[in-house]
Amino acid sequence: MKTRKAKRLLTRYALGELDPLTRQEVQEQLRRSASCRAAMQDIEPTLDLLRDALAASSAAPARLSAERRQRIEQAALSIPEVKYVSTRLGRLGSGFFGGGDTGPRYASMQISLHEKKALLDSLLFWVKHDEQLRTRRDIEIAAELRQKVGEIPGAQITINTVSGFRGGGFGAPIQIALVGKDTETLLETATNVRNLIAQIPGIKDPDLSWSAGKPELQVRVDREKATSLGISLAEIAAALRTAYEGDTSAKFREAGQEYDIRVRVRPDQRQRLSDLNDLVVGYVQGAPVYLRDVASVSLGDGPTKIERTDRQRRITVTANLLPGFTPGNMRQVIDAKLAEANIIPPGVRVSWFGENEVLAREGVYMAQALLLAFILVYLLMVALFENWLYPFIIMFSQPQALVGALLALVIARSELNIISMIGIIALVGLVGKNAILLVDFTNTLRQRGLPRNEALLEAGPIRLRPILMTSLTLILAMIPIALGVGRGSEFRSPLGIVLIGGVAVSTLLTLLVIPCMYTVMDDLTQWLGRVLWRRRVVAVTEQPEEPAETETRR
Repeated sequence: MKTRKAKRLLTRYALGELDPLTRQEVQEQLRRSASCRAAMQDIEPTLDLLRDALAASSAAPARLSAERRQRIEQAALSIPEVKYVSTRLGRLGSGFFGGGDTGPRYASMQISLHEKKALLDSLLFWVKHDEQLRTRRDIEIAAELRQKVGEIPGAQITINTVSGFRGGGFGAPIQIALVGKDTETLLETATNVRNLIAQIPGIKDPDLSWSAGKPELQVRVDREKATSLGISLAEIAAALRTAYEGDTSAKFREAGQEYDIRVRVRPDQRQRLSDLNDLVVGYVQGAPVYLRDVASVSLGDGPTKIERTDRQRRITVTANLLPGFTPGNMRQVIDAKLAEANIIPPGVRVSWFGENEVLAREGVYMAQALLLAFILVYLLMVALFENWLYPFIIMFSQPQALVGALLALVIARSELNIISMIGIIALVGLVGKNAILLVDFTNTLRQRGLPRNEALLEAGPIRLRPILMTSLTLILAMIPIALGVGRGSEFRSPLGIVLIGGVAVSTLLTLLVIPCMYTVMDDLTQWLGRVLWRRRVVAVTEQPEEPAETETRR
């Protein structure tokens, strides 16, 4: 009803001017509104940036549920680094693209923190800021919040940080999707998988996307009986919807306003199971067809939501990770545990969702880009040296750079992610310069008449200075990026770490590895030249001599 009409009805209800039937309808609407408000209070919170996914028991009283929510909010606001707290009732957040669970049992809380103090803020200590800056990481603040909140009876609380892919866009870092046709088999398998991964070190808060809802009446249609009577599933569903939810095709117009007229079965005729069985769903030759003739009705618990993949049912096992564990490494551990336990029955397919799915897909593209970079650099070297073997000397500097990049990530305790992979691809073109300087000058000295070994011994000291100058220039330029001087620079920090490690190790090993590879490739080139020349000479000498033509002159 519109607001104006609702106010008029409430006024007449308060003055006692309504007839008994209308008064009963208004009382029913008021009771529903009161129960709706109570259900809205029967929720618990979550976090985003400290994200906390919390599912509370729907049987808890509203007053107790409000106390729980206030307890978490007060615990969060008591932390100095917390800027503000916002709570969304009736929905659990599930990443940027997903809606998550909905219902009066759920809520999500987003806690925003103050800006983190960066290295540049410490250097510019005389600059004043409008708000206080925090020095602790979000992981440390989340740990303190977990300790303050503790365990709440009747509620499931999950507190997580949001950074990069995780939480910010793809939900939980661990998402194992089980796809199949039988819901009971999927639920049993998902429960076994959840119990299995809960025993793995580093796994925190394992959960299922499937949860039982409130009791409901389930109508199972006998398709053969319905088909024999000429009743379709759409007709049965439409009859049920009209009887219980109502139909609003008719409209009431008054004073330029339009109101929906909801037509449905009277309340006293839709309270019992027998009333549902006696519902008319169609007619055959003028005779009514009741619901009991084409379907069976039973009491059961339905899920809060139904997920599908490739038109099959899906139940997702989710879990969070403790600090120091990455989704890629945990996927390998979980796959090994699943293969060892052999708990996936036939007919159930396992798929990885979330960040692991994105990394697997993007990893293929990154490998293709890395291979293409190798090919393009090699072809450029072939055109420069006019030789198919000498470019392999340059390419041997690439493994050195890869070792240095991975070693730098280990020392800096950083992750191998998309940003660091971009740095590795950039190293393919950067680290080749040292080998090019050394090999090109060695070839120049040999063209001037110096033997190979003497040319290598002379080219090394002469080219050492430009090699060190160019490498140090790049390393010094990448230090601010690797240190994360500005705010939010943690995202691009792996790029600087990879470039510094790859260039540094490649520079140190260039003067050792490249001369050795040069001698090996030069000997191989000379050996191949002698073999091919010998075959050519033998082929020429073995050709039969043609008889000389004599010309007799008369």
